[in-house]
Amino acid sequence: MNLIGLFGAPGSGKSWGLFPYDGPEGKVIGLDPSHTILINVTGKTPQMIDPHKNYTITNPIKPIGEFNGTVDSLRSCEMGPGNYLSTKNAFIIDWVIAKAHKMEHIHNVVVEDFGYVPETKLMTDPNIPMKQDDVWKLFREIAFLTYKPFEDNMHLPRPDFNVIFTTHEDFNSSGKLGIKLPGAMVEKHVTLDGVFPFLFRAVSFKKGIDGPDMFVYRTKEAGTTARKQRGTFVNITDIANDMAPVINEIWSKQGLTLPDWYKDCPVKDISAT
Repeated sequence: MNLIGLFGAPGSGKSWGLFPYDGPEGKVIGLDPSHTILINVTGKTPQMIDPHKNYTITNPIKPIGEFNGTVDSLRSCEMGPGNYLSTKNAFIIDWVIAKAHKMEHIHNVVVEDFGYVPETKLMTDPNIPMKQDDVWKLFREIAFLTYKPFEDNMHLPRPDFNVIFTTHEDFNSSGKLGIKLPGAMVEKHVTLDGVFPFLFRAVSFKKGIDGPDMFVYRTKEAGTTARKQRGTFVNITDIANDMAPVINEIWSKQGLTLPDWYKDCPVKDISAT
């Protein structure tokens, strides 16, 4: 499995590169929807033109079986048809990734705005206790929910299976810019940045005084946790925010046969262009 993380500020172009687009702002090849499952944590409208065309938003994925809301009942369920799901439940996200890995035609699972999975516990629980011991227990639970989708799936064996998480950015306790976590108490126990062999920072900036707006995925940057696996993206710092050349590079370096969707989009550095 190829675990890919994207972090960045709102409006930095994290999501733009995931979905096909051809318009005034340029062309994005993105991910092939016919081989992709989209998990939308917040439920917001996906950053694409006519999302209903490519994703089953009106008929989302459902568990097939005797699902009663418990984790144990979920494990015995099969995954229904479709390629879209909106959920904040870490256990369901974990389940979808595991089930999708067994589906040969699925090559990508996108977990959009993953940071809201643990943060939702803080935002929606009206009975957050104020006692110190109870607060400690609450943040332990949040840390568990943060790590749960990675715990069981980190070592899935398929090399042609990509799981892509997007989230916002924040400064960690070491002063580096990286994945935003809900508080220092969670960061103390979960260093989520270290889980990803590929962790890119989405950045937007204006090129020159009167130049165009640029949107890139940055493979490395001082003062951030951005990283790449050794031997990949050699001499490449900034990639146009398009996930297709990212998949091209990762799969090519592993000697995998590229699907037609990704063949004509080799990765290239645009930091000096």
